[in-house]
Amino acid sequence: MATLHGLSSIDAVRQFRKNYINFHALWRLSGVPEGSELKIPADHPIGALEMQPALKDSVAAYQQAHPHSRLTLEKFLRYHNGRLVLVVEDETPLPDERQLVTFSHTSTILSLEGAEVLTELVVARRHDAPASRNNA
Repeated sequence: MATLHGLSSIDAVRQFRKNYINFHALWRLSGVPEGSELKIPADHPIGALEMQPALKDSVAAYQQAHPHSRLTLEKFLRYHNGRLVLVVEDETPLPDERQLVTFSHTSTILSLEGAEVLTELVVARRHDAPASRNNA
């Protein structure tokens, strides 16, 4: 079983689900902070967003490695220098732990002039194809 910082992958998925904040629901109540954008996937499909190429490559590699599964990209978050600048999600809850797949990528630029950090996160729902029946 795979581990992530000493957690099994099952425990890591459960921690992710436990700690995830639905900003769509939160910001509907409190308002969208200045400098942040909130969009919904119905109007801004996540697959069509400009995202870091390495993140898109990770999604594509996962899909290639799991040819009998289909992914629905449901949530997208972009942080720039630690500030949440873009959220694309609606009130849909996270997929259950068997269906949850997340992808993230962080790029960093560091020089004497300054530092810049961009982190993007995609939350996807995995749909497994029904098992085929052998009628032989």
